[in-house]
Amino acid sequence: EDTAFSTSVDAAKAATEGGGVAEHLARTVGVQVRRTGSHGDMSSILIRGSSAAQVGIFLDGIPLSLGRGAHIDLSLFPLLSLAKVEVFRGYVPAEFGSEGIGGALNFVPGQAPKQPATRIVLGYGAFDFMQLGVSRAARHGKVRYAMNVGLQGARNNFSFFSDNDTPYQTADDQWLTRENNRSFLGSVLGWVQWRPTKTLRIDFLESLHYKDKGLPGGGAVQSLGTRRRGAHQVFDVKVTQRRLGHPKVSGMVRANLQVTWERFRDPLGEFPSGNQDQQDLTLGAGVLGRLSWTPHDPQILSLIPEYRFETYRGDDPGRRLPTSRRHRLGLALRDRIVFWKDRV
Repeated sequence: EDTAFSTSVDAAKAATEGGGVAEHLARTVGVQVRRTGSHGDMSSILIRGSSAAQVGIFLDGIPLSLGRGAHIDLSLFPLLSLAKVEVFRGYVPAEFGSEGIGGALNFVPGQAPKQPATRIVLGYGAFDFMQLGVSRAARHGKVRYAMNVGLQGARNNFSFFSDNDTPYQTADDQWLTRENNRSFLGSVLGWVQWRPTKTLRIDFLESLHYKDKGLPGGGAVQSLGTRRRGAHQVFDVKVTQRRLGHPKVSGMVRANLQVTWERFRDPLGEFPSGNQDQQDLTLGAGVLGRLSWTPHDPQILSLIPEYRFETYRGDDPGRRLPTSRRHRLGLALRDRIVFWKDRV
């Protein structure tokens, strides 16, 4: 439920209204969104004055912040493949590990309802914005599954006023059309849950997001060949066991693997940095567990260990980019006590 510390955004409803994650999160209390412009452009989130690197970004509790800057482009994750987006202002659940000292954002995928359901979303808007979303969720015995496929694209060929970088000379002022500003976003998210017994549950999650965006540059002189491409893939397995050797003890362990790839290409040297063709590859793997004990009905005591490993490698002709690695260990102890029929 929404509280002073957390808020949920209905992603399924927001997807039918158009726009991206950043646009709808900007309406949330305590959240600031930074965007560089039109559909598909880089966007980041700040919560209660924190920096973008201090906000943890998660997919169903899986930390997505990998690499050097720990920054995730929100435009990579269209609303078409999600059920809701949870915003945590300040307090971050212990199950999310050691990420998010300035708050957190959790993308929650859609799960299978009691009855099979198929949903199709079509949209068309200004500047040739188009979207197509298809989702299917169902149950078959002890197995539940949900599959979401989303496609979005736009020309972003809006008009803007240019003074030709001569503010004191009005003779060359004119209206121009934004060039090289096309965007394409594609996403596939699948979720499968298997319950072999009443106390054992196994969840599989696969997520793939791809983005291709032209970079027109700023000012009167627009770039015509500069582009940025990126892809983000996640595979996760989670095993949950209730009554682990004792009726009041339960356990959970999850392992995930992530791959993030980005390519910035400027063949004509239209940006100030000159001719570039840089590729960045980040690999991440992690294991997180939870052992919970319920001494009394309103109290749950949990021990949550975590280990993560990340490696980054960059490649740019003419430049030597070193490979970097990072190991992280974490351990959390949480005591949850509920009073007054879950009101406190």
